[in-house]
Amino acid sequence: MNMIALVGLNVLLATGWPAFNPANRLDAVLLGWSDRINNIQSLHIRNLVRTDNDQTSASRNVWKGEFRYLKPNHFAVRLASESDRSSYELMIMYDTKLFEYQPQFKKVVVFDFQLSNRNSLDWILTGMVSGDFGLASWLFDLHPKPARSLREALARLKQNNEIVLAKDIGPKNPHYVYLDITPKTKPLQRDYNRAQIVLTKDYLPRRLWFERPNGSEVTWDLRDADTTVALKPADFMPPEPAKDWETVRVPAGIVAGVLNGVSPSVKHADP
Repeated sequence: MNMIALVGLNVLLATGWPAFNPANRLDAVLLGWSDRINNIQSLHIRNLVRTDNDQTSASRNVWKGEFRYLKPNHFAVRLASESDRSSYELMIMYDTKLFEYQPQFKKVVVFDFQLSNRNSLDWILTGMVSGDFGLASWLFDLHPKPARSLREALARLKQNNEIVLAKDIGPKNPHYVYLDITPKTKPLQRDYNRAQIVLTKDYLPRRLWFERPNGSEVTWDLRDADTTVALKPADFMPPEPAKDWETVRVPAGIVAGVLNGVSPSVKHADP
């Protein structure tokens, strides 16, 4: 599941996706983002905010929380609804097990993963950029087989969308890089109208924004990112669910099939 690169051009040999040219500024930004993520050892985003603007119901919901990561296979993300503190989202990767807490159903789902050769921060951002793993509420790609790295997901993003370097680092803009994204294919156009990725000058994601055809919007704000923090595995210990909660386990075989683009042959009961 490691990214495959050719020295100099960083061509994704096994995929046939377009090569990145480091001499091109847009490609250099995408490569810089991928390489920066791959080199992070520990990360704490102390102020993570997701804003859901639903035009169909004229509602706006703000979720606030934090994100933690320790290379290679530990991460935790928690978001609580600003309007209803009893409503929250909690997902924890501890070594090779992913715990998804679903308080609305009093359920925790435990996925058995094998990600020993893939850092989980790269995996999360791959899912957010490509929509492959369902970890984000917006999609940049409708490809049937999951991208094997953030770099491959960005290659797909480049091929299937018009990406404009709307604002680059400079004297009047010393802190952020802005990428405006418009889908080129009809299937993608049915899913979203436009999107924007904002990166810091050292290629950390600062904001991700997406607009659907009906006008609904999702915005991820990633604030107060600290890459100097020394997190430990103990900082990711999954909490014990309440006694009246159900625990559902998804075995490694099913998870591996999904990661390789194979639909699981199991039926999911209604919550």
